[in-house]
Amino acid sequence: MIKQNGAKVVKMKGLLHNIQRRMRDEDRRNLFSYQEGLKDRRRLKEDRDIDADKLETAASITDKLRKTRQLMAQEVEKTSTLYESLLSQTNRIDNTVEVHGLVGASLDSGRRLLHTLQWRESTDKVLMTISLIVFVLVVAYILSQRLIYLWPF
Repeated sequence: MIKQNGAKVVKMKGLLHNIQRRMRDEDRRNLFSYQEGLKDRRRLKEDRDIDADKLETAASITDKLRKTRQLMAQEVEKTSTLYESLLSQTNRIDNTVEVHGLVGASLDSGRRLLHTLQWRESTDKVLMTISLIVFVLVVAYILSQRLIYLWPF
């Protein structure tokens, strides 16, 4: 697209050069012509000045449009770079959210397991205490049965 616009600018400059050359040739013919008067010469000069002004204005507008197009191309490139950056950042955030969810699930599972272990520990303590009491009672019973035979009352 830049090459096409550059070719258009070169073509326009060539046309400008041809028009200026034709105008110079026409001016030369008119100067040496005996048929036209001073009034016609002034009119031709004014027309030439007007045409030259129009050509300069057109060239100026073309240059400004070219600069505007370049600025727009730069902005489009910046925008595409920002878009790609935003996409990569979005992917990173999505991955972080996914990992955060997995870690949260692992923490919940760990909490449940810890609660289960604490419950088992407390039930084990209760069972051990009950077992110890039963053991002491059994030993006391056995001793009491054997000691009764040693001391008769």
